[in-house]
Amino acid sequence: MRTRIVLTWFLGMAAGHAAFAQEGPLQAGGFNLHRAYFSQLPEEHIDTASGNVLLTFTDLELPGDAGSVLRLQRTYNSNRAEWRFGPEGFADVAFFGTEPQGFPDGPWVRTVDGAIHSARWRSPACPSAAADPCGFYLTKEFWLVDIAARRVFYPDGAVDQFVQAGGGTAVDCCARRTPN
Repeated sequence: MRTRIVLTWFLGMAAGHAAFAQEGPLQAGGFNLHRAYFSQLPEEHIDTASGNVLLTFTDLELPGDAGSVLRLQRTYNSNRAEWRFGPEGFADVAFFGTEPQGFPDGPWVRTVDGAIHSARWRSPACPSAAADPCGFYLTKEFWLVDIAARRVFYPDGAVDQFVQAGGGTAVDCCARRTPN
């Protein structure tokens, strides 16, 4: 009898948590620091598993405070077939709602290299990504996404603040605060 109760409790706990698949290696859109790339030139990165080609050109590099550097880059991503321009390491667009087909469900952040970093809710108490009051969402890079305040917190202490762009739920990055 006791074994049956423990087994029922264990199965109930295991079935109560949703599982999410990671982005497949052939779908990865941007530069991943934890992957090996083939490159014969410093500005090219070729993913031999997926065939994705990233070309990154630094157009301007300015020294900053405390050893930080501001780099303006042009990036071509063959997986997304587009050129992007902007500061290195900054998120240029974030989406805090539901995106049309082909994009992750729930909040996501796109960086200049074309990578889309989807976020998942941190608490099982939040039933879905569409429920805005649930608070913070987390990406696999440990970026914290605050839906209500439209901010992205990075592990190094930097914070991106986003503003509404047009009538949708897509927003553009307007300011970054660093921990200096």
